[in-house]
Amino acid sequence: MRKKVLVAVITIVLLFSIVSQNLFAVSRTEAPKKEKLVFGVSLPLLAFSYEIPLLYGIRLEAEKLGIELIELEAGGFGNLDKQIAQVENLLQQNIDALILSATDGAGVVGGVEQAVSMGVPVVGVGSQANTDKVVTKVVADDYEMGVIEAEALAAAISFKGDVVMMSGPPGNNWTEDRADGFRDTVRKKYPEIRIVAEQ
Repeated sequence: MRKKVLVAVITIVLLFSIVSQNLFAVSRTEAPKKEKLVFGVSLPLLAFSYEIPLLYGIRLEAEKLGIELIELEAGGFGNLDKQIAQVENLLQQNIDALILSATDGAGVVGGVEQAVSMGVPVVGVGSQANTDKVVTKVVADDYEMGVIEAEALAAAISFKGDVVMMSGPPGNNWTEDRADGFRDTVRKKYPEIRIVAEQ
């Protein structure tokens, strides 16, 4: 939990720094000075255990820095269309930055690129958009998590047996990376474990 909150703090401090530099670089004749920075936050699902402490940390740091947050969740990883509409809605509200955890890595690329074209920096947190247009990415080492999961499972079943792998929602880099870490570890280290099915 502490690591996730720290990730959130780093994310918002980084965005604050970037946005502040961009705002100060624009003369008053080009744009009216804003009283308060507004960051949009778009997450797949607040009931997801990764997102809860992440959002908590973002809120804490935003409050310290005097940043207003507009928080939206898509209601699940399967709700790509809803997240796209929410990102468009956030952009219409003239946000200064966007913090995004993607419902679908490929599906949100258009929204990210639209934000960037409007001068709104985007930071990817957790589940990433499949684009290099984001300012930075804040992620866990999901491949290593898959390795650790495989090692823990192997020990729990005495290093042999048939297993079923449930990777998580499709279309997300974190599920693919964890699955790769799990598969590779089983293949290289545990010849008596078979992955008999995947979902």
